Amino acid sequence: GMGGGGRGDGRQLELELREEGGDEQTVLHERELMEGVTERTVEALRRLAREGKISRECKRGLLTDVIEHHQEGESASEVEIAYELLVMRFVRPDGEDPEREQELLEDFADQCKVLAKKLY
Repeated sequence: GMGGGGRGDGRQLELELREEGGDEQTVLHERELMEGVTERTVEALRRLAREGKISRECKRGLLTDVIEHHQEGESASEVEIAYELLVMRFVRPDGEDPEREQELLEDFADQCKVLAKKLY
């Protein structure tokens, strides 16, 4: 597609997130999430699955992960953290830039596939 300029960034972040592994992961899990992240993550997962960007299995696995983290109370699931870092911080609150959001969601979709693989 067009606007290929920004596509490389997501890949790089994906690798960094993956390499950090071990100790870094726990630091990530204990951070406070922005308001409304969970709802928007769930909505994004449904949308990506509906659009065929992620498989239904992928969606199901990640939703289950979100729910389990909520039952435990304290920690955020990795997919929520990924959504916050890759999408939420860059989307304008007024939703005025749908193309940008689509691009961000594609990066998020890539990350979803990586996270889902870790869960299975």
